[in-house]
Amino acid sequence: MSVHLELSEAEWISVLRLSTLWYFLKYRQMAISHFNDTISLTATEWVVYGREFKIRTWMERGCSEIVGHLTISKESAIMLGFDTTFELFKLRERRIQGTLGSNLKTAIREAFKSELDLVGRSELRYRR
Repeated sequence: MSVHLELSEAEWISVLRLSTLWYFLKYRQMAISHFNDTISLTATEWVVYGREFKIRTWMERGCSEIVGHLTISKESAIMLGFDTTFELFKLRERRIQGTLGSNLKTAIREAFKSELDLVGRSELRYRR
């Protein structure tokens, strides 16, 4: 039996937050799937929510999108924090200068290795 819920983005975030906190794995996966399939977040939100909810692929996705932008807004920089913003600016500059290489995903994984590894290990707790 499949359940389809009509919730706002804020309500889906609440479902994800509570299901993560209480280890309601079925509802956590339902919320993650809903975001992956239907809700369009900003690049900054993918990073912030990826950190909060321990979803490595969301962090990588957001970082990739941010590096592809021409600039990072002040609001995004505040949400991401200084260290993350600084690393993303460095990657973006390398992309613009043509010194990043062909694999953005690899560059992001190298730049954020310790944080991505930590999130990845934390994410394992939510797998059945």
